Amino acid sequence: MSTPRIPRIPEPPTPPGPPILPVPPIQDFPAERAVPFYCPYCGEEDLEPREADGEWRCRSCVRSFRLRFAGTGAIR
Repeated sequence: MSTPRIPRIPEPPTPPGPPILPVPPIQDFPAERAVPFYCPYCGEEDLEPREADGEWRCRSCVRSFRLRFAGTGAIR
């Protein structure tokens, strides 16, 4: 009696173009800078970071604002 042959599953084709790079773990990103999605004054998304720590400038309404982490409320 002979052993049955198991069919070989072909590898999926590789997509054309540059290889996809792995995403780094979240710990590698700087935690001290939060990124706003819109201006708190006018709601536009045209923002640029300023030189000061955590300060952002809206190009639409020409105002600056600062983001700060207020805490989670947890007591150690």
